[in-house]
Amino acid sequence: MDRMISESELARLYLSLEGAQLVRDLLRDEEIGIDGFDFDLLASLLSESTPQKCLLILACSAGSMCDYVDVDPALKLSFKMLAGDVLDDYAPLYLDALKSGNMANFEAEIIYMQEDLESFSELFALAGDLSDPESLEYQICTILSDQACAQAEYLDTEDIEIDYTPDHQNEIERPSLIIFSDNIIPFPGLLRKQ
Repeated sequence: MDRMISESELARLYLSLEGAQLVRDLLRDEEIGIDGFDFDLLASLLSESTPQKCLLILACSAGSMCDYVDVDPALKLSFKMLAGDVLDDYAPLYLDALKSGNMANFEAEIIYMQEDLESFSELFALAGDLSDPESLEYQICTILSDQACAQAEYLDTEDIEIDYTPDHQNEIERPSLIIFSDNIIPFPGLLRKQ
């Protein structure tokens, strides 16, 4: 799959997202002792991030799931496709904002953002359902699914104004008044409202 961002940009993205690093570390080092603090921290990092940043964390976490967990092949393909699309759509804007140091004004295209969050919520919920309820994967998938759903619900309550009008509208000048002399019969369609 061709990606719009390079491997070095992808690495920079991972290093800038604490939530993605935490998921990767938890999945990679399964033998380390895990307490509730790690799960609380993950939930906190996702809930306190913007929807755009949350999407990027979810995309990176999906990649970690595919790399470190035995995932069903169909689910793995779905994770990779969705993560690739999200990274292509949102990562360049995020990395540009990160480079300029102007993260406060980072805003991405939000037309499909709610749909992407809902898709991640469903995929992580399915991955959790397919794993052992006592496993680390189940705990992580539950947190990721719940937070993705919460961010999607947040966007649903936001009044997002998207201006679909073209930049330049061609206004056709129409005569405001038509004057006829007494001996002219107007064409029937001429006076029809336009």
